[in-house]
Amino acid sequence: VYVLDLDPLADAVAEALPAVEGGAFTVVQAARTSTASLHADVVLPCTDYGESSGTLTNTEGRVQRLTRAQTPPEDAREGWQILCDLEAALGGDPRYHSAEDVTREIARVTGLPSWQGLRQEALEVTVGGMR
Repeated sequence: VYVLDLDPLADAVAEALPAVEGGAFTVVQAARTSTASLHADVVLPCTDYGESSGTLTNTEGRVQRLTRAQTPPEDAREGWQILCDLEAALGGDPRYHSAEDVTREIARVTGLPSWQGLRQEALEVTVGGMR
């Protein structure tokens, strides 16, 4: 079982992990300690919101630039980096080498109007004195 950044408030889900069929091997990729990480066989520390760069889509469906505001702990990596490392370790050839590569891929495959034709550079343009 691979758990990606489980909400630490979702203890009901995390408490069910030990009961997963036959005690399956469990990996938790998360920025914070949670009930899920306490039941994991392996914990992969990832960056938290303010330690990451890239994009996010807000509740209005608008794409916004996410800029690292704080240096992450030495052992934490951004989520996309962990997944690419895992792909490489399993014999794959990761296609993403930056947060911008991930943004381009999302823009390519998504059906959301807010992503159509979107490029990372467009998110960095100052408009009306606000970024």
